[in-house]
Amino acid sequence: MDSSVHQLFHEKGTADVEKEEDMLAGVYQDLKVIKETFALNEVPREALFIGMAGLLPYVATSLSTVYLAWDINHASLEGQGILLSGESAEILLHIIEPLQMGYGAVIISFLGAIHWGLEWAKFGGAHGYRRYAYGVVAPAVAWPTLLLPVEYALIAQFAAFSFLYFADARAVVRGWAPPWYSTYRFVLTFVVGASIVVSLIGRGQIADKISRLPGPGDRLKQLRESQVAALEEEERERRARVMAADEEEEDEEEEGDKDLSSRPTYSDAQIGDYLHTIGINNLKRDRVSGTHEESLQTLSELQAHQLCTYPFENLSLHYSTTHTISLDIDVLYHKFVGKGRGGYCMENNAFFGTVLRSLGYEVTSVGARVCMGVNSGDAAKYGSWSHMVNIITIEGHKYMVDVGFGGNGATAPLLLKHNVVQERISPGQMGLVQSNIAEHTDPSQRLWVYQVRHATDKDWEPTYCFTETEFLPQDYELMNFWTSQNRRSFFTYSILMAKMIMSEDGRLIGTVTLSDGREAKKRIGSEVVETRVCKSEQERLQLLKDWFDTRLTEEEKRGILGTVTELKG
Repeated sequence: MDSSVHQLFHEKGTADVEKEEDMLAGVYQDLKVIKETFALNEVPREALFIGMAGLLPYVATSLSTVYLAWDINHASLEGQGILLSGESAEILLHIIEPLQMGYGAVIISFLGAIHWGLEWAKFGGAHGYRRYAYGVVAPAVAWPTLLLPVEYALIAQFAAFSFLYFADARAVVRGWAPPWYSTYRFVLTFVVGASIVVSLIGRGQIADKISRLPGPGDRLKQLRESQVAALEEEERERRARVMAADEEEEDEEEEGDKDLSSRPTYSDAQIGDYLHTIGINNLKRDRVSGTHEESLQTLSELQAHQLCTYPFENLSLHYSTTHTISLDIDVLYHKFVGKGRGGYCMENNAFFGTVLRSLGYEVTSVGARVCMGVNSGDAAKYGSWSHMVNIITIEGHKYMVDVGFGGNGATAPLLLKHNVVQERISPGQMGLVQSNIAEHTDPSQRLWVYQVRHATDKDWEPTYCFTETEFLPQDYELMNFWTSQNRRSFFTYSILMAKMIMSEDGRLIGTVTLSDGREAKKRIGSEVVETRVCKSEQERLQLLKDWFDTRLTEEEKRGILGTVTELKG
């Protein structure tokens, strides 16, 4: 006979098993209901495939946002991301943001437009404005979200997708849409909503580690503020004009007391930048006003570095849209220090004279006549006043300083003393004589004649003559106009360049010259060590870059096209 205890436990165990089987059956039934509820078997294949494909941009941008956020976090902790730097990851994130937002606005508008199509097809009957309202409200909600910050835009679009889903489900119940449409929309909306949530979570992890790009709303605010600022600026300018008019009246009253002999100078900051560009970073300004030897040595150093930094050139008359030259000191400063360019005689000496005056030197600017022999003419004849020279006075001693005559120009200050001779670039020499010139009708007149010879056994060659009479800015205005614009001036039909070469110990040892715009020579002493002949514009532009460190803008390069100096080879 079986034990009663055994019987009792046997019956209880059987009941538990049957209960567990009932529970599993219920779960299976629930899963079956869920499966049947969200089955997409009735969805047309075309709509199913296109709808699923439309989810890919959302999924891609969301996953990308999460990865980039992770890379930015990693970079903030370790100093470098896994695949990208923190900066690169942030740039890509800011590219993805408007893509996801814009795509969302397009899809929301599309979902609204579907109801217009159903209305036109008279699906479920004609319902007029009630169904058209879906197509109007959807884009009206979608596109303004692009004006919001990213987080708010995504949240607003999430709400719009959810609202449209419930509207579409209601349309199915009313018979306004196919029966399968609500299930189809639920699946798509679920994936889109999940993608938006993932994007928000990713951004939430790096909210304090990235900058926020200005959105359309920010730009509208900036536009409004700029308009207000423009009105305020206009009012300030009006008041400034009124004040300027009042000051002009006062200046006219004080005009009689103005010092007409004053000349413009550069600021200390401008002089500092200039010295840096010519390679002098430790100039002691007190040496300018120090002993005669200190002041002269400083002047010599400045002249040498000027000659080796800024070339003698007339490119502005050829590679330019205006083909003109200005002697305004601010224009010259921008051209030399700002652009690293040089200039022809009056540009170089006007600029350098202003630099010396700004440093405290006593500067007198005088005019000069260039000897015809310089351009293969009659060496006994001289041209008109077309050159500028500076005379620097140091403790009563006058020195000729010229940084604007090219390859045969002076390389150091020359004392105004008859028959003075000084080494130029070895083995060459330079000197001054005070004499009459052949074309003078009065033989008692005297001018300073600057001359050079290329070796001690060679003859002296007169280069130009100059006076000690000071020339005024208006004199140079006329001289500059004729020299730069008259068709008989060789500057207008020939390209010339020259620059000095400095050794490591600060001595001038050679020159680099470009003659007639084609042939360039590099000399060390009196020996030609390299020659290049330019046959095309491309070759000449490359030469300017290689030998003279001169780079022209595209606009400047186009300025020579169609002129007599263009190389058409």
